[in-house]
Amino acid sequence: VNMNERETFVDLGYEDISQGENNVTLETALNIPFKSGRGGLRFVAYDLSYGGYVDNVLGTRTWTVSAAENNYIVLDNSKTVQEDWNTADTDGFRLKFKHLVGDNGIFTFNHLTQSDKRKGNVWLDPSKGDYETVFWDRGYGDEEINLNNITFEHSFNSFDVVYNYGEYSRAYQNAFDWTTPPSSNIAIATCSYDMNGPFRSQWSNFRDCGDPSYTFETDGEWDRSSHEIRVVSTSEGPLQYIFGYYDETLDLTYDLNGLTDPIDGVKDENLKPGNKEGGVWQSENDRKDTVSAFFGEVEYSFGDFAIKYGRREYDVATDIYITTYPTAVWYYTSSAPFDTDYHSSESDNLQKISLTYRMNDNVLWWITNSEGYRPGGPNRSSAPGIPVQYASDFLTNKEIGFKATKLMDGKLNFNGTYSVMDWEEFQTTTWDGDISAFSFTGNIGSAEIKGLEMNAYYSATDSLFFYLGVAKYDSSIESDYSIGQYSVVPAGTPLPRTPDMKSTLYANYSFSYGSFDADASLSVVKVGSANTTLFPGTNYVTKGYTYPTFKLSLEKGNVTYGLSIKNLSDTESEITRTGREAYILSQAPRRIGLSASYRF
Repeated sequence: VNMNERETFVDLGYEDISQGENNVTLETALNIPFKSGRGGLRFVAYDLSYGGYVDNVLGTRTWTVSAAENNYIVLDNSKTVQEDWNTADTDGFRLKFKHLVGDNGIFTFNHLTQSDKRKGNVWLDPSKGDYETVFWDRGYGDEEINLNNITFEHSFNSFDVVYNYGEYSRAYQNAFDWTTPPSSNIAIATCSYDMNGPFRSQWSNFRDCGDPSYTFETDGEWDRSSHEIRVVSTSEGPLQYIFGYYDETLDLTYDLNGLTDPIDGVKDENLKPGNKEGGVWQSENDRKDTVSAFFGEVEYSFGDFAIKYGRREYDVATDIYITTYPTAVWYYTSSAPFDTDYHSSESDNLQKISLTYRMNDNVLWWITNSEGYRPGGPNRSSAPGIPVQYASDFLTNKEIGFKATKLMDGKLNFNGTYSVMDWEEFQTTTWDGDISAFSFTGNIGSAEIKGLEMNAYYSATDSLFFYLGVAKYDSSIESDYSIGQYSVVPAGTPLPRTPDMKSTLYANYSFSYGSFDADASLSVVKVGSANTTLFPGTNYVTKGYTYPTFKLSLEKGNVTYGLSIKNLSDTESEITRTGREAYILSQAPRRIGLSASYRF
């Protein structure tokens, strides 16, 4: 909020997608200062429409009813074939109010309301053409988000006191196709399939089979609130500090439903009374997390050195209640619901200590040792070998680095960091249809990630600027890991979803074009390969990808015009993959965008 200047702007954007529909965006803002000069109000509204670029093409899938009887079901997805089916729309507004309180206080209020609606799955089938996939259900996602934040700051002679209250609510509904691999053993309510499920011998022997396509539906609400108060030193001197208290409460309630086609899917004789139309099973989930923590950090400078110590004393409690209602008689249990509950309470501390050394006016060195953690939780799957719950994991990060500024007559800044992250009881989540129809999380023991990160900023002239950032990572588990009867993952196996390298090259050039002030930039982001899972039988190593982007802006007075070209090479990439023979997530195709902004 600018408390001294009234401003209004309108931004219009249009993007042409090379292999799809178009994106259209509109954003407007109004900044209103109060006459007193002691406050102001800013309002921003936006409407963003994103066209699709994924084609759901015709495909088939075969299910085995009885191999001995040569009885199979072959199903195609002709009902859902569609071009450019992954559309999305976002609209909302932001409001910010800021006002001075007395001579030394500031009150700030922020609000956000946003609605998101999407249709169509963005996962691509690598056996098809570029930006093509095969799904039996389009799926959707609808959500409403509301966020409120209040901050009050007051300055005293040598310190500031800051209080913050935040609340966040989210209501959402979504559905996605679970017919496709790796979930190949879940539509069994429609008849008796000859699959290698852990309870296959206990399924009823139905021969009248329906449509085995299957949809997973979620309906939930998320509410979170937090309080924080902190005291921050502001006086000059060798001793600086910050300390405070924080608490947070999270309530999450959601229902899950497994659905087949309500007309041609699950057969009536396979269902229990009172099920949702087309329902195979349903699940009610309630979760509550509470966090409270005292935190503090003290820094003391002496000569060219400074030492900093921080500590966080926390209490965390988690209560999870999951009740699953099987609505199809194939389920191996009785008709009564079964519960998967989880309760935990932890009290511990996290510490950080660092030492900095200013070698001269241009070079600063530091060394840091810090700690972190992630809480545990339950697993829904009951497959053999999968743990009922997983424990918290803890991270110790050791880091050494430097910052070199104003080198080469002030043209070059150069930074580097080397880190070693040691994990205890490292958590990893696996989605492997050969092991379980549900994803599950396990503690694999110790793991390590070594990383080297370097970046440089170079101003060749007053108009030409370059940036280069390079990061190299080496990750591995440090002990053998296995799930029940499945293959052992040997020590030394790289961690999943951890690219071996990342790099960014960026160049920016400012110049005059006629009566316009012009600015042109080119960036190239390159991400290396990564494993998708720990288990070698279903692991796939992504190929890595390169993502180039060009931007040009022309500014004259109150008007700014823009041109952007994203994914210049117009290539399908592999950001990640669901498994060896499954689906990939890619960057969008090349997008050529035009924008115009007017401020008045």
